[in-house]
Amino acid sequence: MLVAILRNGEKVNVAAPYWSTERLLKLKEEHAFFCPACKEPVKLKIGKIKIPHFAHLTASCQADSEAESTYHLNGKKQLYVWLKRQRLAAEVEKFIPSIAQRADLFLSFQHKRYAIEYQCSKIPPDQVIKRTNGYKKERIKPIWILGWKQMKQVGEHQYRLTSFHCQFLHSPQNDHPFIINYCSDKKTFIFFSHLIPFSKQNIFAASAMISPESFFFRDCLQGKSLAANGLWKHWLKKISQYRLKPLFQKTNEERKLQKKVYETVGLSLSQLPVEAFIPLKSGYMVDEAVYIWQCSVLLFIETLRADEVFHAEKLVWHLKKIGMKERSCSVKTDLKKPIIEYLTTLSHLKFLQPIGPYSFRKTSSPFHLESMEKREQRLGHYLDKEGMFFSAVE
Repeated sequence: MLVAILRNGEKVNVAAPYWSTERLLKLKEEHAFFCPACKEPVKLKIGKIKIPHFAHLTASCQADSEAESTYHLNGKKQLYVWLKRQRLAAEVEKFIPSIAQRADLFLSFQHKRYAIEYQCSKIPPDQVIKRTNGYKKERIKPIWILGWKQMKQVGEHQYRLTSFHCQFLHSPQNDHPFIINYCSDKKTFIFFSHLIPFSKQNIFAASAMISPESFFFRDCLQGKSLAANGLWKHWLKKISQYRLKPLFQKTNEERKLQKKVYETVGLSLSQLPVEAFIPLKSGYMVDEAVYIWQCSVLLFIETLRADEVFHAEKLVWHLKKIGMKERSCSVKTDLKKPIIEYLTTLSHLKFLQPIGPYSFRKTSSPFHLESMEKREQRLGHYLDKEGMFFSAVE
């Protein structure tokens, strides 16, 4: 804790620049301190490892959701200073009695109230959802900033994305989702955008390290424009790696798909066309590997007669029937949206013909024989031509 109250109710915020070590030592000699939430006594700790902070004498305060690390305390103080430098009236550890929650940081901005939560430890997703819903109940918009140590890089432009991380997605006006990270050791923001899952827990993303002087609170609401150039090359490399993956390393879902693909078109997963790996803006909404759900769509199309017409709703129903579902995120997801985006892309690639709202006609087989290189080039050119965020341009 960085905030306590004196016996007379006066608030002491040790994150404020005024409180030097000397002043705090003098204050500690003269006063007792109490928790603003539970009103129980707390101790002012002034050590050499952690920054000055308050600690409960007993673990009975309902407003304390978890123990605070040095990393978290430092980050909370740094974020407070960051907001104050923008001349924003920020409060540290504001307690909201109606929901028994204490926001790491609280402020009003453009006539709206915001609670900033700096999450540095892994907690169950349902706890994040509960705290988020608590703020929303009080018409307070939560801004979750993830401690950088919670993100794990697994390759170039590739990161691990679990159900925990999915609770920290921001998506203003249904635009590109993004994740805000902050590292209190490096005193820098790490911003992620253009999140494209390859598998259930492996995503590609554009990222940038941004100094607090170049990152503003409004960026937490609107996002930052990041170039995604060059990701296409690494995406193709990932496809090649997957095609070489031995059968014994494949998941149960992949083995089931392998059986279905072989029975339907006589191919192995190593022969899947590049159209089963299309990076889509809304792809994060599907709780499945890109090649599994997109290949399932291609198999559905393959079973249709030439020139047969189908409605997207029928395809969505089919996918749900075989176990596809929306990814559980902090932003609204709808399985229909990535399906429509995918079918529209296949239409541009001449496999389908749109004939009405969400209706399509099969024009050619997605499994027809053609060199992989030629198909990859065609898809790359389409991404460039359409000005899509996942550009093939270096």
